[in-house]
Amino acid sequence: MRTIDVHELQRRLARGDTLLLDVRTDEERRIAAIPGAVHIPLQELPQRLGELDPSRPIAVLCHHGVRSALAARLLEQRGFADVCNVDGGIDAWSAHIDPAVPRY
Repeated sequence: MRTIDVHELQRRLARGDTLLLDVRTDEERRIAAIPGAVHIPLQELPQRLGELDPSRPIAVLCHHGVRSALAARLLEQRGFADVCNVDGGIDAWSAHIDPAVPRY
């Protein structure tokens, strides 16, 4: 599994070639979110894989990067070819890219 930082995520999102998958809980998403991200909580991901395109690049995001790493591994095991984990998660996004996104 590859890991990218939030600066690379920002570049990928600007190009529009990567789907951002947010695996945090509903409560966490109410606190802070990145517009355009697809939200599938980690515990629901195995049952909801059909909602994702396995041929599209996917960057997986959580709070700091632990749950998203688990989700990225799951996606790879299920045949998703281009998956990466966002190191530092939404906390790093807030700290380095968009300070308007609340930190928690």
